[in-house]
Amino acid sequence: LETLKIKKDHEGIETILPQLVELAQKEPENPEVVTTLTDWLIQTNRLKQAKETAQTVLKIMPHQAEVHLMLGRLQRLDGQLDQAIAHFSDAITLEPNKVDAYIELGKTYQDRRDLEKAIEIYQKGSLADASDPRPYYHAGMALKERKDYPGAEAMLKQAKKFAPDDPNIVRQLGMVTALNLINNLREAS
Repeated sequence: LETLKIKKDHEGIETILPQLVELAQKEPENPEVVTTLTDWLIQTNRLKQAKETAQTVLKIMPHQAEVHLMLGRLQRLDGQLDQAIAHFSDAITLEPNKVDAYIELGKTYQDRRDLEKAIEIYQKGSLADASDPRPYYHAGMALKERKDYPGAEAMLKQAKKFAPDDPNIVRQLGMVTALNLINNLREAS
């Protein structure tokens, strides 16, 4: 598997994928091989195959947060938001400090237009790892979408504290600060 990963970086995923499929057929019980195969299938936009592989992996390893995270992402891409929420929630239950699961769950609630729940999930994600800027960033974006510019600005400032050079955070913070200023000027007049 390690050899295939190295080859992938040099020869490209499309070239090496058939060899990984062959390895997965030889070692269907090897969680790392099958999980890597699912990830590569997602990267090459073979979503149906990836979903089938991930479901097989879930049967073998039902208590792996990473597998639930993968299946949740696939179901979110497929528009199956309720199933995605269930898998992301399972991933969080299995690994409460897995920030990626909180972010994906929050995004799924945003897809459902439930901004309050999304913000709540992002805040829980920030508690899982207080130094990870991503939950603050996503909470800031959800607050911006809700037109809570002071709240969005506070979250984006927190994100910037942990990733001062991230261009997306800096750009969004500038935008939200301007929107907040304009909003305050309107309210004052």
